[in-house]
Amino acid sequence: MELHTFHLTKSIQAKLSIQLIPALRGTGILEKTLDHRNRHLHRLMAKQDIRNFIVWPLEKIDSNLYIKGGQPNLKDFRRAATPRENFWVHRLRTIFPKGLNSVSPIARQHNTRRQRRPNRWSNRPFKLCGNTTIHSYASVQNGKLTIDTKPGPALHLRKTVNKWITLAENLDTQNLTEQIQDASHRHRAAVLRWLQQNVSNTMLDDRVSSVETIIRELHNRTSFRARVKNNTFTNFVKVVHAHEAINYAKLRAVLREPDVLKQWSSVPSICDKQVLPIKLSLYNFTQVSLQVEPNMTLPLCHECECTKSNLIVNCQELTEDGHVMTCDPSVIKDPFLRQLFEYGGKFRQNISASVILDAIELGLNEYINIILSRNRDWDSGLATTLGIWQRMVLRKCKENIEKEFGPLPNEKHYPPSPSDYKFLLALKKYFAIIPVDKSSHNIAIVCKRWYLYTLSWK
Repeated sequence: MELHTFHLTKSIQAKLSIQLIPALRGTGILEKTLDHRNRHLHRLMAKQDIRNFIVWPLEKIDSNLYIKGGQPNLKDFRRAATPRENFWVHRLRTIFPKGLNSVSPIARQHNTRRQRRPNRWSNRPFKLCGNTTIHSYASVQNGKLTIDTKPGPALHLRKTVNKWITLAENLDTQNLTEQIQDASHRHRAAVLRWLQQNVSNTMLDDRVSSVETIIRELHNRTSFRARVKNNTFTNFVKVVHAHEAINYAKLRAVLREPDVLKQWSSVPSICDKQVLPIKLSLYNFTQVSLQVEPNMTLPLCHECECTKSNLIVNCQELTEDGHVMTCDPSVIKDPFLRQLFEYGGKFRQNISASVILDAIELGLNEYINIILSRNRDWDSGLATTLGIWQRMVLRKCKENIEKEFGPLPNEKHYPPSPSDYKFLLALKKYFAIIPVDKSSHNIAIVCKRWYLYTLSWK
């Protein structure tokens, strides 16, 4: 038996069908190389057709390295073949997402033996089983609460409780408070829970009450500090980056000018929010997939809307059945959409220079509303002050933009135009617009009827 290092690649047809490929079961290759470390991948591969793969040997492993006594040894073969496999994986760049290798062959050879866990049975949560008698680790002896610290469930909690109530008994309040503060929030909560579950009201004394009081006070302070910190994060202005000319506004510098600070001394942080990528407006493969039904029929190519419509012109990339399936944006008739398809799905389009001041004003309005809502002693004087401050900031931003960029257009424009939007709706009606490549962000235009037909038979 000879063992080789094989190279598997996706065929063009399998890549366009957007499926994880392929099947080698039954060819003898999979049985020779399967080591059960990627069972899920192999299970998915076995569901595909062997024609979705291109397979060829890259290197032959010397049989003298793994054959002993005429029989192949799998352990020796892995020792000899893994370094060569790692070489070819990095040489051909087959690590996911460019290939089918999920991890590097050498990187996944780590020690999987479970580490030693002493006393793991004694530290497990105690469960009642049948008529088992439950031993109580808290008892009253000679009128005094005693915590048993022998091995058993929740031993670390019982030791902590015994230590803290001893400090409380010695009236060492300062040391007790420091000890409880040094413990983590989770450990303090576990101690408080154990006391409530194991120390009844008849066993309760001043020592336990002191420990519980200190823990609850610390927890209340922690939650209050977290709540205040979360509220202070609202001191920022969120501005949508509507156009590249918004950089000329110099909003951060304007908020720190002396006359602006004289009107409102607090300087908020600026949060630049990007415009959404165009893929959210172009892609429709999810809506199309919801329309699939079992065993759908496929019309003839000359009777399908993908070839009869005038939305696509001079398309040379077709399926085997003659339906449209292309990544070439030049076939789109509308010039505006053609340019968007060339940019890719992650392109963020500028809205218009005319809406820059609207974007800044919207962010300032949201900031002012937050300030007024947090001010309990609200009066018209604060609202008037913030209104004057807002108009001053907008005026200075407009002066900075016109100084560097030029006068802003009066007519507001929000792309796409009505005609371009109508063309996009018609394109989505007859075609499925889907992503193809994550690295280059290409967009594919596929016949909607053919796409649904393919999904219905998968």
